[in-house]
Amino acid sequence: SIQKGELASHVNVRDVFISGGSEAERQHAEELIVAKVEESRREGGGSDLWFVVPEGPAVGFVVGPRGVGVAAIEKVTGTHISFSPPAVAATTRDVRIRGGSEAQRQQAKELIRRKLEEYGGSRRQLVIEDRPLVSFVIKTFVQLCSIEKTTGTQICVEQGELAPGARGRAVSITGGSEAAREQAESLIVDRLQEGLGKMRHHVIPEWATPLIIGNQGAGIKWIERETGTSIQKGELASHVNVRDVFISGGSEAERQHAEELIVAKVEESRREGGGSDLWFVVPEGPAVGFVVGPRGVGVAAIEKVTGTHISFSPPAVAATTRDVRIRGGSEAQRQQAKELIRRKLEEYGGSRRQLVIEDRPLVSFVIKTFVQLCSIEKTTGTQICVEQGELAPGARGRAVSITGGSEAAREQAESLIVDRLQEGLGKMRHHVIPEWATPLIIGNQGAGIKWIERETGT
Repeated sequence: SIQKGELASHVNVRDVFISGGSEAERQHAEELIVAKVEESRREGGGSDLWFVVPEGPAVGFVVGPRGVGVAAIEKVTGTHISFSPPAVAATTRDVRIRGGSEAQRQQAKELIRRKLEEYGGSRRQLVIEDRPLVSFVIKTFVQLCSIEKTTGTQICVEQGELAPGARGRAVSITGGSEAAREQAESLIVDRLQEGLGKMRHHVIPEWATPLIIGNQGAGIKWIERETGTSIQKGELASHVNVRDVFISGGSEAERQHAEELIVAKVEESRREGGGSDLWFVVPEGPAVGFVVGPRGVGVAAIEKVTGTHISFSPPAVAATTRDVRIRGGSEAQRQQAKELIRRKLEEYGGSRRQLVIEDRPLVSFVIKTFVQLCSIEKTTGTQICVEQGELAPGARGRAVSITGGSEAAREQAESLIVDRLQEGLGKMRHHVIPEWATPLIIGNQGAGIKWIERETGT
């Protein structure tokens, strides 16, 4: 069996994993793949032109609405142009130009460079305040797509975290004539001001949200009926434990009345004890899974003993901590629940085994496809967690933590992981191919891969 890995976009290669059959058959499959790469190289695949452009709205300007910009360059040069997918925190995008002669590929690259330069000289930019109500109005009221259609321009709102000291969030307007870009800017500003005048923004503590929303939204619907407004809640800001609420529709007096009713609901929730919820922070990592337990049995046991309800904030990208909320019960019971969680975290540190595995593609593939960690967890009554994300500089490899169960069970789990990993590594081969050769190796509807599998029994 032959499986391809993800494209490593910044080195333009792809992992290929070969399993099944004997070692000689796997080696034969690898030789056939190498031959296919050479065949693709002779057909000109190896002469594809790759280069890098800055990530950002300029890429969208080059591509054009529904790809018309790139299509025009392709038509003129007789080439095919593709951009690598956008990646989190990436500052560049890879561009691949294939087909045509070397001169045509260089011509296509030059036309892309000119479009990027044109973007810098043919755009308008305005800065909007970076606050929740402005973002909400932009998303729900301004209707950027409609403005793009009306003016023949492209509009891009800056995303992600702003740089320290930034005045606000940039809105770039490109394409069309200077008059069209000016019209688009005017429409954005006018609609933004109109939307801000028709909405109110209020922040509520997360513990009050259930009472305000009510059973199946009955609380929100009651406020909307009473005031003739529409109420929408934003995402939970987990590290400050508050939630944005946006009120629109109706008159200014009705929106103000809706906000007053929400404030009253918060006070009602506070009187019922919601404001006395206990919040604290624990380190992110496998220790959280140890506290929660398989299918939540760990937390359920603490809740049963203390008469409280415990919840953890969802994991967030690059977060090093998780928020814990304990509600219900008396203050003493909530403190007891917190103490029991603390003890479980301490217990985790003293009741786990850890092994380190090599951080290379074949090892990761074998762990995912052959070792069957879920099966080992079920057999041994343990929990197994493989370290994710980028490793710290100097790390020896990727940590595998084994928790829960007895010491003998954890030892058994470790032994099973090591044995299955070694067995899987002995039954698989790993090869790296250039991305430009992938289409020929895979073939039409996978025919190329299937042929190699049939020839080699892999």
